[in-house]
Amino acid sequence: MPFSYLAPLARGFQYYFLAVGVVGFESPLTFLVLGVLAVRNFAGDLRDVVEDSVEGMRTLPVVFGISKDYKFVHIFALFVTTSIWWHIAGISIFWLIAMWAIQIATYNITPRK
Repeated sequence: MPFSYLAPLARGFQYYFLAVGVVGFESPLTFLVLGVLAVRNFAGDLRDVVEDSVEGMRTLPVVFGISKDYKFVHIFALFVTTSIWWHIAGISIFWLIAMWAIQIATYNITPRK
């Protein structure tokens, strides 16, 4: 995977163009989607540094020379990005609590592969 280090940015652009299709190019929300989801995917790469190194994946953390997993960064990124979407939506705090509960309950159920 020679370009796997670009995966977080590529995923961010994937969601950027999906958001553009919904709200249009003129909305600043689309750039927020790009940035937030690129950071969220980079945090996901931080979760699997050791496994990526063993498998020969050249993710950004591996390219930067990071040699241990930072699983807490990924779950923190999930909570922060979910909070951003919750804030933008302007919905009840109970929805945010429910979303966090689902993320906690399913965090280890969804494998990276």
